[in-house]
Amino acid sequence: MPGPIKQPSCMSRSAAVPSRLIGLAAGFLLFSDVALSDLSHIGAKRLAALLERNHELVLVDLRREDEWRETGVIQGSSLNTFFDRQGRYNTRQWLSRLMERASSDTPLVMICQHGVRSRMVSGWLEKNDLFDEIYNLKDGIVEWRKAGLPLQAYP
Repeated sequence: MPGPIKQPSCMSRSAAVPSRLIGLAAGFLLFSDVALSDLSHIGAKRLAALLERNHELVLVDLRREDEWRETGVIQGSSLNTFFDRQGRYNTRQWLSRLMERASSDTPLVMICQHGVRSRMVSGWLEKNDLFDEIYNLKDGIVEWRKAGLPLQAYP
């Protein structure tokens, strides 16, 4: 009797792709009707200047732990992952963690790697009128690094 059929290694890699795409598509569907052009975007240098003057501003870094380890984080950021590697998310759990750090009248700045995920989450928060003042760090932590602004190692 022949043994079990082995799946070629190329198939096992590609099998993981659909689940990731499904997660990303679900995220797109959740955020698809958000008016992204209406968001307040902020550049890295302007954010750095605001941080010097406004100590009530809450920075929310949406990236994953592996991304924090790779680049470091902006000092004082609330580290609150939104999307996992497969694009999955739990809005209730994420929002609960955010509300531990900020109230609805606290100005927020959403941060991710390139400004894409943070733009989606910022738009969702704005669309649902959950916070009064929401900003998206345009081009994310990549722009912050290019500007030579300080980062601290992930704890």
